[in-house]
Amino acid sequence: MSSIQRVVVDTQPSNQVELSSEKSFNADLRELKSYLDSIHNNPDLLHSDKFQNSIYSFMQKFANDFNQLPQNERKSSEMKTLIGDLAQYGLVDGNTDGISVSPYQSQFSNALDGLVMPGQKKVIRTILDPAILAAMRK
Repeated sequence: MSSIQRVVVDTQPSNQVELSSEKSFNADLRELKSYLDSIHNNPDLLHSDKFQNSIYSFMQKFANDFNQLPQNERKSSEMKTLIGDLAQYGLVDGNTDGISVSPYQSQFSNALDGLVMPGQKKVIRTILDPAILAAMRK
């Protein structure tokens, strides 16, 4: 028996890569919002090493995925606002040219703790959530 093989050739592989990186980053934005919602609703989570390890690993992936986005996506006004806000509160280092997460998990954990301090309690709901929602692609 002979078998017939069908080969599909993608004539625009770069577009496919861009679409998949955008889709992946949109999923990251939803996950970031979920983490921040959890912190807002239950600040005691920040005392859990497991939770801190999880969000720290996630933020490293978030930074990597952001850096894979096409330049025009990274430079949008929504991304400038989001990345600027995340950097202001110490969750990432850098700007829309590229971001990273502190190599020191304790420094990152301190930034998370700062988000739920009494004077900063509204940061997640009034600053970070709207910036994340604006950056999400419909």
